[in-house]
Amino acid sequence: MVKSWAQDVIQYVHNDSIFLTWQPMTNASGYFIKNGETEIAQTKRLVDNDEIRRTIGPKTELYLKMAGLDSEKSDFTEQAYRELKNDEEAFSFFLAVCATDPGMLQALGTYVVLSLTSELSNLSIQGFNSLKTVESYNISVRRTKSVIGAPVKAAGLSNEDNVRLTWDVPDEFSIVKTNIYRSKNRLGTYTNINLGINLFSFEEGYADTYLEDGTYFYYLKHLNVFGFEGTRSDILEVKVKNNQLKKIEGLIAKETTSGQIKLEWNSTKGQTYLVHKSSLNEFVAAYPPSQRIAFKDNYYYDTKVTEVAEYQYFIPLNIDANTAITSDTVTISLTDKTAPNPPTGVEGSVSKLGIVTIVWNENKEKDILGYEIERYTGDSGVNNFLLTPEHLLTNRYSESLGGKSEAAYRYQIFAIDESYNRSGG
Repeated sequence: MVKSWAQDVIQYVHNDSIFLTWQPMTNASGYFIKNGETEIAQTKRLVDNDEIRRTIGPKTELYLKMAGLDSEKSDFTEQAYRELKNDEEAFSFFLAVCATDPGMLQALGTYVVLSLTSELSNLSIQGFNSLKTVESYNISVRRTKSVIGAPVKAAGLSNEDNVRLTWDVPDEFSIVKTNIYRSKNRLGTYTNINLGINLFSFEEGYADTYLEDGTYFYYLKHLNVFGFEGTRSDILEVKVKNNQLKKIEGLIAKETTSGQIKLEWNSTKGQTYLVHKSSLNEFVAAYPPSQRIAFKDNYYYDTKVTEVAEYQYFIPLNIDANTAITSDTVTISLTDKTAPNPPTGVEGSVSKLGIVTIVWNENKEKDILGYEIERYTGDSGVNNFLLTPEHLLTNRYSESLGGKSEAAYRYQIFAIDESYNRSGG
């Protein structure tokens, strides 16, 4: 569930600074932050794409996509912003995304940090458009350090290969996410396991999946809209006993020197396998020939393959009740090592001006890249010279030898395919 704004302004005090963010005002393109009648800061919604990127960084594409822009290089124009606001559901979702990242709030113009060392008595935020005030928020400034409490009623329950973590929904509106940390040792290093954007989905809890057997330790911390974490929860200890069959991991396919395809995968102790193969987008069981055969090896050689054709494989466990427990699919194409046929129908002629013209029949293979021509001199034909450093794309070649040339020349044409295999001459 995405929370709607429950208050106009959110503030957070940290050290000697007060962090402020607020609900965007209708028709405002920027904001004056005033202390009494004195302007102490000014923000604006960024329009230029380059400025947005400098402010938000890696999450720029997400920001622009949620704003409904067609291109990641687009400017966030006033017209685009109006169109977004006219779609209430899309605008609510956009604000929810922005609330997860201070950089997005800054790009939206609804974020500022002020020093508490100055006298802040009558603070207000005034929205403006073309330098005309359109709306304002008055703020009662806090000066005591803000505290984010620990998650309440945090609990963890194991179920086969996963742990389900739950906690009470926080009442504090400024909290946008609950970070979850995990370790294999109570006193060890804890790692954040839910780094992605959460969009306030507290009610659903979190499932930590694909876990090995063992004991896991967790703690939780709330994260607020300004990027500050709160007090951690108590450490949760959860034991996992995985009775399910695991997904087959590590499947790779490679070409052997003898032109076969070798499949390898991580062995699953005590299990037998099936090899499924497809060359026309329809998978069939390729090995073993009968499911009654206990195929326990974690490798397989496919000898029924041809060059160029593309093959796909996946490996499920050889158990009727668990056909969904399978590997990822791998795709491989064998290298083309077969040379094309030599060109045929070669004919040559010499004009009175000494221009040699050679023509031949085009090769019928579909993967022909072009042709090469060599010229030979002498009766032995050993003094050859490549005339075409770049492949000829047609079945015709001409060169001038001069009208007085009386030397004997021989020519040989070679076909080259897309795998750079060269035919005989």
